[in-house]
Amino acid sequence: MGIGYDDHSLYHWPTPRALATARHLISEGTSGSLDGEGDITADLALHIGDIAYGTGYGAKWDRFMEQMEPLAKRIPYMTNMGNHERDWPDSGVTGPFAGVADSGGECGVPTNARFQMPVGSDVTQTQGWYSFNDGPVHVVMLTTEWDLFEGSDQHAWLEADLDAVDRKVTPWVIVTGHRQLYSCAKRNKDIADAIEPLLLAKRVDLVVVGHIHLAQRTCPIFNGTCVDEADEHGFKAPVHAIVGHAGMTVSACTAERFGPWGWGSLQHGYATLEANLTDMRVKFYADCEGGPTEDWTHPADCGKDGSSPLLHTYEAAMPYPRGY
Repeated sequence: MGIGYDDHSLYHWPTPRALATARHLISEGTSGSLDGEGDITADLALHIGDIAYGTGYGAKWDRFMEQMEPLAKRIPYMTNMGNHERDWPDSGVTGPFAGVADSGGECGVPTNARFQMPVGSDVTQTQGWYSFNDGPVHVVMLTTEWDLFEGSDQHAWLEADLDAVDRKVTPWVIVTGHRQLYSCAKRNKDIADAIEPLLLAKRVDLVVVGHIHLAQRTCPIFNGTCVDEADEHGFKAPVHAIVGHAGMTVSACTAERFGPWGWGSLQHGYATLEANLTDMRVKFYADCEGGPTEDWTHPADCGKDGSSPLLHTYEAAMPYPRGY
């Protein structure tokens, strides 16, 4: 996401469409109002890392909180940390990203001060993984900057959490984390090798990630291959949604590289999710009409008319009760 200003000024990590995306999110959550005073029309908001791109600049955090206040003061604003919130050498992180220096030395401190999440008694805020139920959905919030491989604290917690899900109460299970397992025809072994077998075994329906600055929806996929055959309960494999197109300059990809695994877009925007006991729907929206310009940004007036064109809809249906 990041921050934006009405005069379109940018500095440090430029996030050219953050303000347009923020306005759309506020509108989505509060009956079309931009001041957040309309009737609430969303249960909660998920921000899957790369929150303010503060990276040591306190003023950016102040601006981000001001920018999102109309929404965050009305509904739960649920976060998990990404590389630009947490990663710094010798800061306690374990796993493949322990030596990465992407947070500007923040080490998660500004994030934890602003977003206290409902972690369990055996998890610290700086570790940050947790889960919760919302209606028929069980949502898992991972911290991909910490070790996820078998034998790690987070892997053990994840397995126990998924084992404890009552699919009669929350038939849909969504796992989120900042770093992706798949994007733009690439499989990220640092995350996928760690948790993909577990996600398949526990029949996770949807994986929602960010990190790569684009929008993408895969087929039901495992180990880089689309799964066409369902098991005896109608489950194939997790579908992955990359919702990384909210503000930061978009990543370069091509239609051909999106193609083998599903749908993708290089337009800035956001996504929504709706679910009942038998159906789930994910909608990807753009901030404005038209694709990015040659410098991978949108026109300065993008989104000012309040419109948010629908880019893609993913729909899933499963019987209830599930049988598992």
